[in-house]
Amino acid sequence: MIADIVRSIVSGVLGATVAEWLAKKWARWIPSGIGSKSKKRVMQENARRIRVANWLSLLGCLGGFLLYFTAYLPSDDWRGLGVAAGLAAGLPFLWMIASSISGGAKNVRECLIAYTMSQKAPPPILFGLIILCIAGGIVSAASLIINPPPTSSTEHR
Repeated sequence: MIADIVRSIVSGVLGATVAEWLAKKWARWIPSGIGSKSKKRVMQENARRIRVANWLSLLGCLGGFLLYFTAYLPSDDWRGLGVAAGLAAGLPFLWMIASSISGGAKNVRECLIAYTMSQKAPPPILFGLIILCIAGGIVSAASLIINPPPTSSTEHR
């Protein structure tokens, strides 16, 4: 019992240390502006888009988890988590592109970079993670279409 407590404390301290180290390493990769625009100006210009993107991410995550809450999927089915991750990453990404495309490619780029600034993550890492989550969501959704869960609750494990 004491070993479990000590293990939890050591794990927490190690996790916090790694997170702090990563934050310091990533800080130099996070853009401080775009061209002649400062970070503050870029963030102000895209504040509404970022706010909507963050809400869409939350709604996408909840939408995926709804598959479990409604008992459509059993609790041990991985596909609901995949759909949640895909929606949580894909909806904000699509929103940012759709909401800024009228201003051209430069405006889309500024919006996406502003999003990385708001998330305090380097663009290659954030966009790589977004692409992986979207791919996982597509695979999960395809799996649900090809092999739907049993319809009767007695067939669940």
